Amino acid sequence: GVFSSWTVREVLTFAGICLFVGACGKSAQIPLFTWLPDAMAGPTPVSALIHAATMVTAGVYMVCRLSFLYDVAPEAAATVAWVGGLTALFAATIAMAQTDIKKVLAYSTVSQLGYMFLAAGAGGYAPALFHLGTHAFFKALLFLGAGAVIIALHHEQDMTKMGKLRKKMPRTHWVMVIGVAAIAGLPLLSGFFSKDEILLSAFLAHDVPGHTLLWAVALVTAGLTAFYMSRMLFLTFYGQSHVERELRAELRDPVAWVMWPLYVLAGLAAMGGFFGLPQFWGDMLGVENSDSLGNFLGQTVAAGAAHEIGHALEWGLVAAAVGMSAAGFGLAWFLYLSRPELPGRLAESFAGVYRAVANKYWVDELYDAVLVRPLVAISDRVLFRGIDAGLIDGIAVNGSARVVLGVAQNGLRYLQSGLAQSYIWLMIVGTLAIMTFMLR
Repeated sequence: GVFSSWTVREVLTFAGICLFVGACGKSAQIPLFTWLPDAMAGPTPVSALIHAATMVTAGVYMVCRLSFLYDVAPEAAATVAWVGGLTALFAATIAMAQTDIKKVLAYSTVSQLGYMFLAAGAGGYAPALFHLGTHAFFKALLFLGAGAVIIALHHEQDMTKMGKLRKKMPRTHWVMVIGVAAIAGLPLLSGFFSKDEILLSAFLAHDVPGHTLLWAVALVTAGLTAFYMSRMLFLTFYGQSHVERELRAELRDPVAWVMWPLYVLAGLAAMGGFFGLPQFWGDMLGVENSDSLGNFLGQTVAAGAAHEIGHALEWGLVAAAVGMSAAGFGLAWFLYLSRPELPGRLAESFAGVYRAVANKYWVDELYDAVLVRPLVAISDRVLFRGIDAGLIDGIAVNGSARVVLGVAQNGLRYLQSGLAQSYIWLMIVGTLAIMTFMLR
């Protein structure tokens, strides 16, 4: 067959890449990511559950569950890692310029999914699933917190029409602060531990070509994540109020039954990292086998290549990650709180770059021009007008009906004259014909 001349490794690599293409569609990776931000038009609880925590992570789960395959197909694993890393960086840059609060979170989800694939492709299957869990906590919290803000503002989602909401919505503000701090990697919160493990996996992935560059991409993405999430927090809850005057008196936190899920998620976003506490931190705390999640997953996923790393180097990697996140937070604070006039000036000075990022690099328009419009034209002119309306309806259905109608009008109707004498004559002739045939 087609694969007769292929080695086993080549077949496994081909199978791994084909499976990953499906995972790209399911988990919104380059180039199949545009559907997820568009799906944010749905209700916010749906966004929180399906588009952040459960459905879109199925591709990551599949790759990790097939770790035995990717472990023996390093080329496929490297493809997973690099596509995930580039998706994480690409989506993070788009999120930096979005003004719709749910779009920011949507592109953040695409970016964090890229982080998970990066870890899985680098052999860090346990860190990928660890981040899958912690991301579910803080991203669901952020989506539901954004939903509380949207409800209070009568379904307004534009962050440029918000601001200074922390005084009117203090409880929502604090749970959002926890969510932003967790995703930005503030030490001891859930995102800090899982993201640190992903960066370590990338740094140690010697089987992935350019793994040091891949680690740098992930590190820069961590800084961008802290920047755009802090930007969202500052535009929404700090600075000057841009809320319509008639709405300001009505602003308040949601009722208790809306807030309680946020409290639960805030607790998990803050403490969830300790469910899979890396052994590096467990050793310092004197806890044996602290990585309970990794130990549990060791029974079902491959361990990946083992590499020794000194404590000094690991501390350096942690410091680099924390420093990059702090830099992103500091830059957001400087641009949107200290000097709020600067973002507008920078957008004017770098108008081309800003338009490209704000318009999502025109990927949607490119797909529309290259794929959607030609397919619609073919569907309309060939499949609908030519095949459906012309061939099936015009010839097969309507044509056969016209043939039957013509035969009935031009032949059969003459056999039904309505004259009893003609019918009697036909009966006699028919009877004689039958008798003649039987007698012969």
